[in-house]
Amino acid sequence: MAVQKNVYSSVVKDLSKRNVNPNNSGLAGYSGAIGLKNSTGGIYAGGIEQLNPTLKNDRIVPKANMGVGVTGGGTIGGVTREGVITGSMGVTKLPSINPSFASGSSNSNLGKYADFFKLKRATPSASGAGGTGSTGGSISYAYAGGSVGGGNSEESGAQGDGKDEIEKVPASYEEYYEQQKKLLDERKAQADKEAEVAKQKAAVDAQASYAQNKASYGANAEQLAQMGLTGSGYSDYINAQAYAQKRADVQQANATEQAAKVQNRATYEDALSELNANKLQYDMQQQEKADAKQEQDRQQRDNIYATLWEQAMNPDSNLTEEGIESMGKAYGLDDAKIEELKSLVKSSTPKKDSNIYANLLSMANNGTYTADQIAAIAEQQGLSEKEINDLRNAADTYKNNIYKSNYSNYMAGVESGDTSKNLLDTALKNDEITQEQYDDLLDKFQTSAYSLYSQYVKADAINFDTDEVESAYKNGDISQEHYEKLKQEYLSALASAITSESLFYSGNGGNLDEKGARALVEKLKNTGWISDDIASKMDSLLASAYRKDDDDGGCYAKGTLIAIPSGGGYTQMPVENLNIGDNVLVFNHETGELDVAPISYIFYDGKKQYDVLRLDFDDDTSIEVLFGHSFFDTALKKYVLINAENVCNHLGHKFYAVSMADGAQESKVVKLTGFETYKKDTECYAVLTAQHINCFANGLLNITDDENNPSEPLRGFTNVFELDDNYKIDEEKRAADIEKYGLFAYDDWKDYATEEQFYAFNGAYLKVAIGKELITAEEIVQYINHFLNTER
Repeated sequence: MAVQKNVYSSVVKDLSKRNVNPNNSGLAGYSGAIGLKNSTGGIYAGGIEQLNPTLKNDRIVPKANMGVGVTGGGTIGGVTREGVITGSMGVTKLPSINPSFASGSSNSNLGKYADFFKLKRATPSASGAGGTGSTGGSISYAYAGGSVGGGNSEESGAQGDGKDEIEKVPASYEEYYEQQKKLLDERKAQADKEAEVAKQKAAVDAQASYAQNKASYGANAEQLAQMGLTGSGYSDYINAQAYAQKRADVQQANATEQAAKVQNRATYEDALSELNANKLQYDMQQQEKADAKQEQDRQQRDNIYATLWEQAMNPDSNLTEEGIESMGKAYGLDDAKIEELKSLVKSSTPKKDSNIYANLLSMANNGTYTADQIAAIAEQQGLSEKEINDLRNAADTYKNNIYKSNYSNYMAGVESGDTSKNLLDTALKNDEITQEQYDDLLDKFQTSAYSLYSQYVKADAINFDTDEVESAYKNGDISQEHYEKLKQEYLSALASAITSESLFYSGNGGNLDEKGARALVEKLKNTGWISDDIASKMDSLLASAYRKDDDDGGCYAKGTLIAIPSGGGYTQMPVENLNIGDNVLVFNHETGELDVAPISYIFYDGKKQYDVLRLDFDDDTSIEVLFGHSFFDTALKKYVLINAENVCNHLGHKFYAVSMADGAQESKVVKLTGFETYKKDTECYAVLTAQHINCFANGLLNITDDENNPSEPLRGFTNVFELDDNYKIDEEKRAADIEKYGLFAYDDWKDYATEEQFYAFNGAYLKVAIGKELITAEEIVQYINHFLNTER
């Protein structure tokens, strides 16, 4: 209890002065009473010292007025003759205080803060009402002379004596702000301190409970020994139970302390934020008043200066230099204006008439007045026309010299890059330079900016920041002529990069990968500077740069048999005997059944030596494919490419096939069991059917692959939608894909293909394929051009 005694030392000390015994009557008076509810519902009457238990004979014996209650039976357990354990230890947990930063009934300064000017001087009072503690053991802090109340029941603090009341009304808003902030800091510190005290109190209570519970250990052991049950472990169990309760109580005390401090911090920051917001508003209002007052004073001085100027110019005003100086200072005019007025008084004095021209000439030469102002003064003083013209010329000469000096300085800034258009605009507005000088400076400034941008374009048009040029043109940093020239230079540089095929050069000795190249093309198109012609050339370069044409895709060897309808049944015909428009057997993934469709395209690559991959299946079927080909994997439920590089990965996989005998066909699944590669002189064929794309070659459901590197089943035209167990398109998932990505209409592709071609390749679904990033619009155009050019 050393920590708690330190916390309350000042309170106990104060109580001792009041003849209050802290060991008998609790904490009351100056800081209020702390009411702590014990486990049996009573209120501790003891003071701080009473919370420290006394150890005696290894058993804790609390003092009589400590109020420790035993719950859960409270009797020492025993064992019957039948071996039944009775009673319970009644592990006791002492209550703890949960500090709160919330205010009590007398706390009126943690809410909204009154406007400083509306604060009324408060009369200090000798005492204040105590705060009311909230249920659950919280402590309430009274603002002015309040007490600390608390407990597990709604106990109220005692009447305070008013010592904590702020008796001094702040003399300024700043003093009020500091006063309130200090109060918030003190309250938070006090609340945190109370949280720490509460934690220490709970820890001590937990130890007391544990010691009291543990005290029964010996009695249990003796009783069990008399009953012949010395080794039952019952006392050990009770001791472990008490120790576990102690650990739980200590952990809870720590958690409660941290939660209280977090709440204290949140409440403190909210109050401080509100106090700061009020101060900011007050400061803004004061600044606005000061600015308004300053403007009012300036206008008043200008009016006074104008009035005195007229009087100084009037020879009959009888003003003297001493008089004008006295009035000027009285009205707050600056020394320069006072000297000007004194000069006017001096020049208007009749006895100084002979010096009027000389004085005005001096003013013209030092820029005191403009040519018009000096001419008006001279005319009013009755000077001759020649003298007036000479004065005007002198004022103009001075102004022109200033113009020249300013022009020279701004030109140096333009050449060094330290001048902006905004600076030139401001100089013109302030009459620092002439309109002609401004035009010349702006032209040189814009030309310099254009020259710099032009160098960037020619050096690296691909990475040139067109957005920066757009901004410069909008801000007037370059002219429209410069802007248009930069766009032409940009397009010319890109055209050159396309012609030299350096557009996709990565800068490290090679080209960008295909993804990077496509991203670059999209970025360049999005600048808004690219012409249709340049865009088309970029697409063509992209298509050619990332297209592998060493194998022309996967096809069959000459002699491969294609399933066709015949006489109400089906038969097979060598691929070389088929023509576009002939009907062949296909698998309809819309229905999940076999179907018939016409051939849309037949590819033929001529007779020469090819790399052949022969695939062998477990039904003695085999097929020769050139380079590679795609077949329908029944486990994956999609078309997969098989070539010499990956054939081993597909051994053991099962593929969809049909067998035909006596004009009938039967669906089946065959397993890939072996392969062989060799070179052979033969001819190369591939077949595409309308809408379905697939066909049956040597009984195997297949589809041609594309010409990409690596090759894949015809991308974008197959494997677009998920299939069910019957290899039918999953309608629900397809509807979701269409809802997400949409469908193409023929008008979207009328410039590239006929309507027949559009529907033959399921053109509407290509929008889903693009959305799923299976293919791009540029690749679709490449396919169309390739199919049309290779059609047999």
